[in-house]
Amino acid sequence: MDRLELINKGADAVRNTPLLFNAYKQFLIEDWGELPQGCFGCQFNNHFSQWRNQVLNNNIIPMEKKAENNNKTYVLKDRGTLKYLYGDVWSSNSSDEDWIRYLELKPDAKDLFYVLPVSLEKTTEDAIIEDDYKKKELNELPMTEGVVVDEVVEVEKPKRRRKKQN
Repeated sequence: MDRLELINKGADAVRNTPLLFNAYKQFLIEDWGELPQGCFGCQFNNHFSQWRNQVLNNNIIPMEKKAENNNKTYVLKDRGTLKYLYGDVWSSNSSDEDWIRYLELKPDAKDLFYVLPVSLEKTTEDAIIEDDYKKKELNELPMTEGVVVDEVVEVEKPKRRRKKQN
């Protein structure tokens, strides 16, 4: 079976027939270099239509592996931080250059960081915060501080009941 025969069978037949589905996966690996990331079943129709269009147009484009940003020099206080400004989004996956650009636009956002990006000018206060952060061990980080400090035991209230009618 070749690619055109598989395309002519249609996405539903490929999805519901194990042999066709395995052939489709093999063609994807041959054409794109790897299987797409994420839930393969959830994204099946999208990937199948992309692959079909590439095969029919003789324009097969291999998947590019995204370069992971392992050279980050900053540490955010909250890893889930998302900042939106002028249509751009900054997160814990953003590069140093992105955060530097954000801090140039919003200089008061330095309090989001334990450790600022390296090429950014640091005040003495910023250096003290970084030194304190580097001295702490991972289990002493303030991620759980709010839970431990605010340890208040709630007294269970008695249940409200209906009054008996006489």
